Amino acid sequence: MNHQVAVTGLGVVAPHGDAPDALFQSLLQGRSAIQSVFPELPKPAAAATVAFDETRWFTKLQLAGVDRVSQLAVAAADLAMRDAGLAAGDADPERIGVFAGCGMGGAAALEAAYRGNGRVSPLTIPAFMPNAPAAHVAMRQGVQGPVLTYSVACASSAAAIAEAAKAVQRGEVDIAIAGGSEALIVPGVVLAWQAMQTLATFQPGEAAGAVRPFATDRSGFVLGEGAAFLILESAERARARAPAATPRWPAGA
Repeated sequence: MNHQVAVTGLGVVAPHGDAPDALFQSLLQGRSAIQSVFPELPKPAAAATVAFDETRWFTKLQLAGVDRVSQLAVAAADLAMRDAGLAAGDADPERIGVFAGCGMGGAAALEAAYRGNGRVSPLTIPAFMPNAPAAHVAMRQGVQGPVLTYSVACASSAAAIAEAAKAVQRGEVDIAIAGGSEALIVPGVVLAWQAMQTLATFQPGEAAGAVRPFATDRSGFVLGEGAAFLILESAERARARAPAATPRWPAGA
């Protein structure tokens, strides 16, 4: 079996917002989302953070034990499903898979545990595990097929999408929710990266110009947070589901 794979949905939760077209325009215009963070740290620190309203996606009760990295993933995956025009019951739950990339997991949960007043939440472990975003996406979407996490540093989400495309191509799943999430903007993680001397240096008040990827005098990189997911289906299934619609992008044969 060798299906052509199509991308039928896209969902993003990023420092430039959750509208893909607006996000792309911001990138084309070279708008920086970098800002100073944690002024209490010994060295100036900067990051690209998401203005995220978790109450759009979770009740107060649901938020217990759900780290920010999983919150962003749930939101992005839900937006992707909506963009694809998919809803519960549109496919056999056992034929839907989640393929998620996450390099480090729930940093906020670990930070809270380390900096707490002696009481560590019993939900710390499930909150910070790197597979938590995939698990929460699966629970939110009612997925009963494969739920897989790829943790290979900066290539995590790329690997997840590639593996998801293979699964659709081979007919192992009908729908793949594929992408990734990361949320590492906490003081402990920033200090750890600074200790590696890999983060960009900048003068106070000049955080927005801290990263110039192709400049010869660049001084490092800046951490960012966010999530993005694609919906992958076979081209045949996408056309049968919505005959008048054209898949967003063919993902390969």
